[in-house]
Amino acid sequence: MNKKIKTLIVLFVLVALIPIGYKQYLDKTLIAKINDLNNQGFMVTKIKDDSSLLTTAQSYKVVISNPDSIYDHYLKNIFDASQKELAKKALSTLNDSEFTIDLNILNFPVSHKDALSIYLTSLPPKAVSSSKSNTIVKEIELFLKNKGLGEIVDTNAFGKATSMRMKNIDKKFDAKKGSLEIVLKDYIVNLSRFDLKNYNYAFKTLNKRFKIQIEAKDKTNIDLQYNNLKCNTDRKNLYNYDTYCNVDDLNFLLSQYGKDINLKLNDIFVSSKSALMAENISYKFRYKIKEIALHQTLRYGRKLDLKIDNFLYSGTLSGLSKDTMEQISKLSYDKNSLLKKEYLDIIQKVLNKGLTLKIDNLSIDSLVVNAGKKPIAFGQIKTSLTINLEKNSIDLSRKRVNPLTLIRYIDIEAKISLDKKDYEFLKSFDRRGKIDNIVKFQGNKAIFDIEFNKGKLTINGQKP
Repeated sequence: MNKKIKTLIVLFVLVALIPIGYKQYLDKTLIAKINDLNNQGFMVTKIKDDSSLLTTAQSYKVVISNPDSIYDHYLKNIFDASQKELAKKALSTLNDSEFTIDLNILNFPVSHKDALSIYLTSLPPKAVSSSKSNTIVKEIELFLKNKGLGEIVDTNAFGKATSMRMKNIDKKFDAKKGSLEIVLKDYIVNLSRFDLKNYNYAFKTLNKRFKIQIEAKDKTNIDLQYNNLKCNTDRKNLYNYDTYCNVDDLNFLLSQYGKDINLKLNDIFVSSKSALMAENISYKFRYKIKEIALHQTLRYGRKLDLKIDNFLYSGTLSGLSKDTMEQISKLSYDKNSLLKKEYLDIIQKVLNKGLTLKIDNLSIDSLVVNAGKKPIAFGQIKTSLTINLEKNSIDLSRKRVNPLTLIRYIDIEAKISLDKKDYEFLKSFDRRGKIDNIVKFQGNKAIFDIEFNKGKLTINGQKP
């Protein structure tokens, strides 16, 4: 037989064996994963299998049977201790909810697009039974049954998720007492790594549009929506993370009986960063909003309009130790938490080391308030602030702590600057004229350097 023909036959056999071998690998992996899920708060049942030599096509029904177990295995390292009880209560409301998972994979070791489709197909029986007469609940049940709410997952050749995207939603539920409208468009999460157990994950989130609107027959209207959300999260362990989010615009409206409040935010940026250095942790934060607009209808037909340009708030919190944070992460919270000895002990450790909060910049470029015939306008206002709590300043074991004594251990440094014309406006409210003896000017700016040290206050070096 010709060597080339032999070679082709061998290659053909090898290629034919690939889907068989990969199918065996998938079956083994699926069995292990299903066993894990059944031991981690879920109840999994195979309901359909249309697999072939070349594809694995299966469907499973998944029921939430133990919310606490799910939290411990999947969510514990996402939420901090202060959020634990709230997260567990939220998860418990989904007890006995049903999901359908559709698996559709080519039996070759390649990346798989749309490998998993996960749908919430049934609400918790308790929620449905208590709202049998509610038309909206019935519509939502039908919407879920028809796989209207779902997440599609892409995987690599080893079954690890690489991206997740929500199924687009544009749905309005109507009822006699009102309506509910939900819009979700292009919600995508791209995963770089995802190890929740070791607090080691990195992902990017994109969401083009979100809207939820509730209209009631009693003329109550709630409307929340935003456009173009972009977030980036990179966490390497419990102490080191870097996350930031941008939103093009956010709009919130609440109206009832002809009165309303409307808040609009444009070009929002939020960032948070934690770093561990020499066994101590520092947190950095930054909030920036290009435009804030508030409109509110007041009594007797009066209106309030407020507009702020270029709001900025940034700073650092330092003084927390690694050991203290480890203890805090292991605690659970309830309404009486702060009265428990273990909580007081941890708070005491924090106070013994001292804390420093530094606000690098709290500023706006302009502020306009219109609540009458004539609007009030301010130019740039800028503030910086440092608050330092001295080490070993507070003893929580004492039955009574004198607030006046505590003041001696808190040092504050602040600087406020505003346009000279705005200073002149504020000065008109100072009937005694004291402010003129304290202020100092730098160019077109009125400056106030404030110091609070050992219980004594000075402004620009003078006692107020």
